[in-house]
Amino acid sequence: SPSAVLADMRDVFRDRDFVAIFAGFLLWYLFSFVEAAGAPYMGLHFWGLKTEQLVYTSIVGLLALPLSFLLVPFITRKFDKKTTLIGAALGYIILPNVLICQRLLDVPWYPENGSPWVLINYLIVVFINVCNATIITATYSSMCADVADAHELRTGKRREGAIYSTQAFAGKAAGAVGLIIGGAVLDFIEFPTNALQGAVPADVIWSLGLFVGPATSIFSVLGVLLFLRYQIDKTRHQQIIRELEARRP
Repeated sequence: SPSAVLADMRDVFRDRDFVAIFAGFLLWYLFSFVEAAGAPYMGLHFWGLKTEQLVYTSIVGLLALPLSFLLVPFITRKFDKKTTLIGAALGYIILPNVLICQRLLDVPWYPENGSPWVLINYLIVVFINVCNATIITATYSSMCADVADAHELRTGKRREGAIYSTQAFAGKAAGAVGLIIGGAVLDFIEFPTNALQGAVPADVIWSLGLFVGPATSIFSVLGVLLFLRYQIDKTRHQQIIRELEARRP
């Protein structure tokens, strides 16, 4: 019944560990989609890449995926899940900003648009961030499973359905809202519709880089910082499993 569903959700949100990763992931996810509204224009207008060069991003992404799946179990065994999630999420945010901020500040050592190094650096970041995104998604889902175990120990009930459906719905809602906000920001900076390469004013391109880069990334970092409140480490989870097994008939 609806009342039972609401009761399940209320009990789930009483778990501080779930709230920590849920709120952190929601904020990070929201502003990732805000950035995604402007990201398609970055390669063509901000970095001055040709359309045929941007095709390489899909190839690089496909090459990164199998490596990502190999890395996930190794990294989560080597490091704790919280450390893995925070590290991958910060890497996902910081790496593109390293390049964007150098261009925004017009530092003399960064290559000008048209240099082959612009494309190379762009593809390196794409490759690493496909790995980061895969690690983030897998680790977050695994942490939700650990929260389900902790929730069962506290309440005596398994509520994976409530946990996963809540985060899935919230993720889709955040993605939609993020794209709406991103579209509004593109209107605010007066980015032209159907703009041709070389026809966009320099100040608008600079604003685009600021929007996709540091301006929104500040809020994404705040989301990652919420992960610090998650307290179920490997030792604690093993203890939870032992207590659950002792309790079950």
